[in-house]
Amino acid sequence: MKERLTHIFFIAVVLLFFTASANAAVRRFRLGEILCAQMSKRMMSVANWNKLAFPANYNSKVYAVVVVKLDKGRSLSIYDYSLKQGYDTFPCVAIRKGSGSFNADTWKLDKSSSGDIYSMLFIVNIPGYSSSAKLDYTLTYNLSKSGIVKTKLDFKNLYYSSFTSINSIPKTGLLQGKK
Repeated sequence: MKERLTHIFFIAVVLLFFTASANAAVRRFRLGEILCAQMSKRMMSVANWNKLAFPANYNSKVYAVVVVKLDKGRSLSIYDYSLKQGYDTFPCVAIRKGSGSFNADTWKLDKSSSGDIYSMLFIVNIPGYSSSAKLDYTLTYNLSKSGIVKTKLDFKNLYYSSFTSINSIPKTGLLQGKK
């Protein structure tokens, strides 16, 4: 009887582990973990913005923010990643560390410490954007063709709401959708 209870307990623990893993709200990517991916029509403030650097002359501008926790010692630049959907590619236009402001003059952040949180800002064009729009994009690493190059993301649609504050994102993340 004791062996049977031990066996049942073991199976329950394994099932609980796999269920928790399947519903994990973070996703591995080349430089660490993605904690959050959100889109909104609400304009993001970017200090020192140069309209000529990223002329996003879109009919329907939508702002996309990907929040990540980099592995220790990694760096991040605006040239590392782009968002892709179908044949459309949207470059990263700004990055920031922590809850600070996005600044167009900051094009690279060097050597992360353990637990540091960073955000990447993208501007995408979504004609007919609505509160029910499905926002499936691929975060694509631009600098290599080996390793983890593409990471599929199901962005949370905030419509016109504000982005989630970095301080409100739990360590377990806020990603939605399937891995």
